[in-house]
Amino acid sequence: MYETMVMYMSAYELLKEVELSEDAIKCLYMAGRETQALELANDVLARYEKEGTNDPKYANMLCMLGDVKRDPRLYEKAWEMSNKRCARAMRSLAKWRFNEGKFTEATECW
Repeated sequence: MYETMVMYMSAYELLKEVELSEDAIKCLYMAGRETQALELANDVLARYEKEGTNDPKYANMLCMLGDVKRDPRLYEKAWEMSNKRCARAMRSLAKWRFNEGKFTEATECW
């Protein structure tokens, strides 16, 4: 287990250096550092909000935050913010609804 955590943290450091924020957040989350993952996601979202929310990366970051917080409302927000173009938001929402046993709603998202 310790080796796995070290591997994710090493990957996080490299990804952060080259500014691949979404993957860096995934690594923090996989290493069990949810608080750090939330902080980084919120920082990146704040930066995107300053630049404008039309950037597709903004919707993907909302989805990433939804993954970390386990909040399907963030997938819905990403879908709306992207003018219903963010496929990741619908895939994530479909998986969420499927796991909740809402199969009809899940198929609508797929």
